[in-house]
Amino acid sequence: MKTREAYINKFKSYLGTNAKTIIDIYNSIKPLPNGYRLTVGKDAWCAATVSAVAYTLGYQDIIPLEYESIF
Repeated sequence: MKTREAYINKFKSYLGTNAKTIIDIYNSIKPLPNGYRLTVGKDAWCAATVSAVAYTLGYQDIIPLEYESIF
């Protein structure tokens, strides 16, 4: 069962994680959301974190995997 608590707990487990770890998870999603590969130091990764957590838990059917470019 997919729960909000499981999502929040997974999200909390990323506290203190560096951007590269989150971006690597995001970039492993196939196909890439919006077809865009994130880079460390160039892209904001806050939305990528939401997507990485959803992907890791298999919640992408209830939490869309998305990244809005800042360009």
